[in-house]
Amino acid sequence: MFKIRIHKDYLDDVSKFEDYKLFMVHEHGSAARAHYQGIISWDKTMQALRARVKSMFPSLKGNGSYSIGKLEDEYDDYITYLCKGDSCDKKPQIIINSMNIEVDSRHEQYWKRNAELKKDKKKPKKLLERIFERHPINIKDDTSDYHLACQSIYQFYIDESRPINPTIIGGLVRTYLAQQSDYHKANVLEWLMSRNLFASPIESFKD
Repeated sequence: MFKIRIHKDYLDDVSKFEDYKLFMVHEHGSAARAHYQGIISWDKTMQALRARVKSMFPSLKGNGSYSIGKLEDEYDDYITYLCKGDSCDKKPQIIINSMNIEVDSRHEQYWKRNAELKKDKKKPKKLLERIFERHPINIKDDTSDYHLACQSIYQFYIDESRPINPTIIGGLVRTYLAQQSDYHKANVLEWLMSRNLFASPIESFKD
């Protein structure tokens, strides 16, 4: 199962997906940010899916026009997020639902949860909270967590049309994982110490 996002200007014919198991909604916004996103059932590699989608829509030109990512353990939360619509009174515009997703109940669930979160919210959410609420990951305490966290942050930046800065994203990955796991907290500290951050400037002039 994979996440898929295509900018609205490049999805010229929805019927090209009629032979696939797919759930896709129209994410509204400004003309520059409006896009279609959802999940697609695919039993081959992500690279093979990218090639297939690009062959179906030859005008696609990289990350600005589309993105595809693995859907890990956050399947249920992500489906609920897709069903949010524009507001509690406005359900999502469904483009394709060949997976028979129950949209109404998930739409209600999303906004009920949203209302509960607002009651407890005393200050605006920090960036990392917003990122991983939208694109949660399952921490496994191994090196694969770095890839998953990076993928979540990257997808959030794409969704929000933020400029991609590898240094900033790398810092966010390490900060988030250190907050979530003692295993990663120790690894990040070891990484920091290995960079000799606290050496005297005089040391750099010694042979």
